[in-house]
Parts: sequence; C-alpha cells; structure tokens
Amino acid sequence: AVALPRSHYGEGNGSIFLDDLSCTGHEKNWWECTSYTANHNCRHIEDASVRCQPKVCDHGAVRLADGTNELEGRLEVCIDGAWGTVCHDFWTGIDAQVVCRQLGYLGT
Repeated sequence: AVALPRSHYGEGNGSIFLDDLSCTGHEKNWWECTSYTANHNCRHIEDASVRCQPKVCDHGAVRLADGTNELEGRLEVCIDGAWGTVCHDFWTGIDAQVVCRQLGYLGT
C-alpha cells in the first residue's frame, strides 16, 4: 500500500470521523489502530488517500477457472500467493465434493 499526498483524489465533504490515525502495521483493521475521534482539527484538504496493491490469494484457497459459470471449471489452488492447476491423477468424486464444499456450493 502507498500513502498518497493529502486529498490526492479530491476533498471529501461532510463529517470527518478520525484524526491522527496511527497504525503499527500489524493490525488487520483500521479500528485496531490508535486515533482521535473527538476534538480533531482537520479540514477536507487533509483527507487521507491510499493506493492498495491487488489482493494476492490466501494460501489454500481454491477457485474454478474457464468454466461456463461459477459452478464449474478447471480447479486451481493458491500456494505461496500464486494460483496453479491441480493434476487429475487420483481425482475422484469425493475430492470434487470437498472442493465444492470449500467453495460454499453443494456437492454432487
């Protein structure tokens, strides 16, 4: 992530809820960081701006690629932040059921 110059994407309007947001870098959410919500002295010319990097896949995640819809396709798994295809050797209907369940779908 990149912290951009203040109001890089333009000035907002309405209420300003946080001032002096300060994170250590280990937090998963902004509300785990310290900040001041009352008695701030900010104006919209100081609105925070950020540019995020694309999300990499979570280790062990699965997805179906190149199917005609989201319920079918070539099985890919995420290992060490990269997507790769799964070989068909020893592939069974039971394996397919586990993958469908992991994706939140019903089995066969």
